[in-house]
Amino acid sequence: MTTNIHGRRIAANTLSLTAIPAADRPYSKAEVDSLVNGKSSLGHGHAQGDITGLTTALAGKSNTGHGHAQSEITGLVSALAAKADATALDAKAGFTTSADAALATFPIGSLLLADTSGNVDRNASRALYLKSGNTFEFTDSSGGAALAGTWRQKGRVGSSCALFQRVA
Repeated sequence: MTTNIHGRRIAANTLSLTAIPAADRPYSKAEVDSLVNGKSSLGHGHAQGDITGLTTALAGKSNTGHGHAQSEITGLVSALAAKADATALDAKAGFTTSADAALATFPIGSLLLADTSGNVDRNASRALYLKSGNTFEFTDSSGGAALAGTWRQKGRVGSSCALFQRVA
């Protein structure tokens, strides 16, 4: 195989800078050697301090983990504000996920069994209370904290227990 350099045919296996006549060379061998010696070999490295501004730039970055205030993340505050909180979701869904035995505010539509002190007509309104002295009963007799809202009786179970539904 041959190649043509400046009009001369030169065998590829003999191709070297010295194969080109000195008058036809754009650079001398010394110039080429000097230019090549000033370049990097494949695969090399630099210390951080050898790269202008790198140490300062890295100092402003996180190592592996970090945090941001909500206001520093574009759109996060408004996106979170658009989400329903658990209380609003519970109220909308008509149930509560609360485990608080002293809970006195239930969503509209909630049903409770309560001790009654007398006959209550179906759909009649009645004030309901947390029964004082325990954490598991409701009553229509005052003594504990009053439940919020309007409660209507929906039916009886036996002579002293009735089903109530919050309607307002």
